[in-house]
Amino acid sequence: MKIFQFSQQGKRKNNEDNLGVNDVLLTVCDGMGGHNFGERASAFVVEQMLQYNTILQPLQKTDIQQQLNQVQTSLNKLLQNEPELEKMGTTFTGVFRSPDFWYAAHIGDSRIYLYTAADRVLHRITKDHSFVQGLVDAGELDDRAAENHPRKNVILKALGIRETL
Repeated sequence: MKIFQFSQQGKRKNNEDNLGVNDVLLTVCDGMGGHNFGERASAFVVEQMLQYNTILQPLQKTDIQQQLNQVQTSLNKLLQNEPELEKMGTTFTGVFRSPDFWYAAHIGDSRIYLYTAADRVLHRITKDHSFVQGLVDAGELDDRAAENHPRKNVILKALGIRETL
């Protein structure tokens, strides 16, 4: 497997993307633009998830959910101790390896794609947790209209910002 990394800073003064890779997990987190300390939230989540996933072992969907809930709890504790971080948040995207399966998990609008060399096509694996994706799912917008929708940056799920999963 080959892993390529590309991160492009947008219009903001700092890049809020963070990447983490080990033998068990490949994760990308994108701090929520427009909120304070998005880069800190994304780095925190990457670090925590890499710590939970250091040994190749059998893995279940519930294990991943539990890890993400624990990270959310840790973020909430951080927010209690440092109130100035009140609105920090991040997306989460991860591909987990276990001995028999690969699992994909995400929160927010950072997507997972699968590229197969055989057909040389990117296959989108995840759907965004976003306002606009909800409109697409309801049949109110097509994919082309969604790309230019004025609320395309409104996500409905994220880690941080004092929420539970």
